[in-house]
Amino acid sequence: LEPEALRRQLEEHGEWRGELVQRTKDGRELRVESRMGRVRRRDGSVTIVAANRDLTARHETEQALRERELRLG
Repeated sequence: LEPEALRRQLEEHGEWRGELVQRTKDGRELRVESRMGRVRRRDGSVTIVAANRDLTARHETEQALRERELRLG
């Protein structure tokens, strides 16, 4: 997802949900389920709140199962 598309979605709908790939400081890639919401504060400023859940292990397991099924045919 491109940052501009995400920004538009948050502006138009106030929220976004989906999967993203994030990179850790040591360079590993994590696949996360992400939920973001736009919150307007009393002073008029806008804050984006995000909650992410790591799905990396689940995706790796699913991929290994698919590969095994292909081999066993």
